[in-house]
Parts: sequence; C-alpha cells; structure tokens
Amino acid sequence: MLFAYKDMNDFVPFKITGVVKEDSTGRLLQGVHVFHIKGVDESFTNERGEFVVYTWQQIPIAITAEHPFYYDTTYIISDIQTGITITLKRK
Repeated sequence: MLFAYKDMNDFVPFKITGVVKEDSTGRLLQGVHVFHIKGVDESFTNERGEFVVYTWQQIPIAITAEHPFYYDTTYIISDIQTGITITLKRK
C-alpha cells in the first residue's frame, strides 16, 4: 500500500505481539512463521516463542502461524491487541 506523505499520519502501522505455544504441553515454540501477508507483514518466533508483526492493514485481519511439525492456525484480530497467545497442534 502506497501513501502520499501527507496521508502517512492517518495510517500508523499496528503492532501485534504475542507468543506461540504447543497445545498439549504448553511449551513455547521457536521458529514459527507468524504472518498477515507472507513476505510483507511477518515475523518468526524467538527462543521464548515471542513474535512481533507490524501491519498497515485495517482490522479485522487474520494472523496465521505455521511450522512444519504443526498444523497451521489462523487467529482473527478484531481490535489491536498485545499479548496474543496462539496454540499449535502437533501433526
């Protein structure tokens, strides 16, 4: 999305933060791809399972978490939230 400079103040990026954990053990997961748009609004979880995604998209939006050993999960965000917890189920 491209904006004229004068329009930039009306569109501040949203910061979405949270953690990803395994549903059966509660273990925080590292290396999970968390995204709204692949290649644009995305992040990978760190060693503490934490992620931060910045997006210019208006809410509501869908955040997806994917990892090769777990089923993909999509989380709908209807207001700006911090501290989202996404749980993944092992394949």
